[in-house]
Amino acid sequence: MWPKWKCPWCGEYVTHLGVRTQVAQPKWYQFTRHIWVCPHCNQPVRHSTRREAWLLLTFPLLLAMIAEGVTILNSYISSEVFVVLSVLAIVGTVMFRITTRLEKEHAN
Repeated sequence: MWPKWKCPWCGEYVTHLGVRTQVAQPKWYQFTRHIWVCPHCNQPVRHSTRREAWLLLTFPLLLAMIAEGVTILNSYISSEVFVVLSVLAIVGTVMFRITTRLEKEHAN
């Protein structure tokens, strides 16, 4: 169903990425030491940052859910708006998966 990603290192097609611990210390802005790797060649890869903007379409739904959680007694957002925001979030997630390509990550 989903398109397969092509590894920039070995050229093999992958559907799921592996994970390994990074040898070098993470930089001050990095939250984790884990990096994504190709399961065939074990080389580090990352998603294209230009295509990650599709994930921003999920942000309005998250804000609406937080607003509904804060205002428990009064519902300010109608169910029709939730349906539209859910469809928008699904479209953003699907477009991210379809358009994203893998790039080489130069990690140790």
